[in-house]
Amino acid sequence: MKLLELEATGEVVSLKAEKRDVMKLLETANRLLKDARQEVNSRETRLDLAYQSILSAALATLRVSGFRIKGHQDEHKRILDTLSFTLEKDVTTIKYYHQLRQKRHRDLYSGMLKVSETELSEALAQAAIILIDAKSYVKAMFNK
Repeated sequence: MKLLELEATGEVVSLKAEKRDVMKLLETANRLLKDARQEVNSRETRLDLAYQSILSAALATLRVSGFRIKGHQDEHKRILDTLSFTLEKDVTTIKYYHQLRQKRHRDLYSGMLKVSETELSEALAQAAIILIDAKSYVKAMFNK
């Protein structure tokens, strides 16, 4: 399924890609990743920031593709799912992003999250990778 097929099902709607808005999303993703790398913050906060960086990068790729998610129900989940179309992320990678989303959700609503150094390192690495991929994708889309 492609973004146009998602549009046909009503999951996404067309939205003109405004360069300024897309670049702001990438700047946000970059800032969040920078903040996530700050060791003064707790591992839980840093994981949350890494997740938010991933989400902002994903949103930038969706927007530069000329779409936005329709409605707000499960918006984060649906934004992450579009990465299979924009950046052609595989199922395993998208599952990982959803695991981060669920951990963040758990911490936000129960405060019961404990993040290991290994989990944090992986989240930071994944956020860095998607940011690089998103920047390349955005550049290519605007240079079409």
